[in-house]
Amino acid sequence: MPWTSVTPIVLWAVIFIPLAVALWFIQFNSRLTALLFIVAYAAASFFWVMTVNWSLVWYYLRFVPAVFVLLLIIRQIYLTDGKPFFPRGGVAGWAAFFVALLLIAACIPLNARVLESYDYESYYKEDAILVLFPLREGMYVITNGGNGIQGLGMNDHVRSLFGTPSGTLPNQGYAVDIMKMTVRGTVSEGILNRDYRKYLSYNEPVHSPCVGQVVKVVDGIPDVPVLAPGDPLGNYVVLKCFEWYVTLANFRSGTFFVKEGDRVGLGQVLGRIGNSGTPSIPHLHMQVNLGSMEADAPAVPILFELRFSARNAIYIPQF
Repeated sequence: MPWTSVTPIVLWAVIFIPLAVALWFIQFNSRLTALLFIVAYAAASFFWVMTVNWSLVWYYLRFVPAVFVLLLIIRQIYLTDGKPFFPRGGVAGWAAFFVALLLIAACIPLNARVLESYDYESYYKEDAILVLFPLREGMYVITNGGNGIQGLGMNDHVRSLFGTPSGTLPNQGYAVDIMKMTVRGTVSEGILNRDYRKYLSYNEPVHSPCVGQVVKVVDGIPDVPVLAPGDPLGNYVVLKCFEWYVTLANFRSGTFFVKEGDRVGLGQVLGRIGNSGTPSIPHLHMQVNLGSMEADAPAVPILFELRFSARNAIYIPQF
């Protein structure tokens, strides 16, 4: 799902709330049919829960579908009490049964692709990079990340929701976008605030995730309005950490504390998050490539403190 838009959340509300209301009132002629429709609803909801960037509105809204499913289970247990387990009632009863099966069958491959976003070891045979989480002063959410090469819907850097190339270079296949979030589950004052200074991520210090050397710094690109076209990476820094090239992007102009050629230590402050890149919402973009920082360099999976994360993962640094 596009991570910079509230449209997926609106679509969820328009589609799934009416469906939940309908399932609340429908009286199925068998317990099995009722169960299958609830499973179908849960399977479709799972896709939305996992792929939508809920933090743009309210992070904890992503748990509402699970509450709906639980309530529907309780409701259908009550409505189907005393009814047969298998469908009866001729063609209509069996038609409803098979419709539910078809809905479940349609969701299975989609959700399987979503879950592949959490798996890199089956596809990437080199070593992943183990790094320190680069933001250290609060609570953070991965708004875009995971295996964007084989997975679906969790990492938009390489493929769109429909699996088609998104136009971004494949060297961002394991890239992540990170935003600061309050414990209340919001990333800005209001929903998709048009003032980039109202985002918690803005001006947040960025720390070096590894020990290495600064090989490139791009500065001087001004912040742009929220969701306005911007430079692909904005102001950014590239660190060479052993054989890996670590790019951190979307810095505020003039806030770098390092220059090309500097050696950096683990946790050293590099600069501050701005709104100079694309998409133009204050966030930290991070990608790692093997052997070089060129466009054809292989993307490398990132383990933040032993954890490979996809969209909606939360980090609260402990030290």
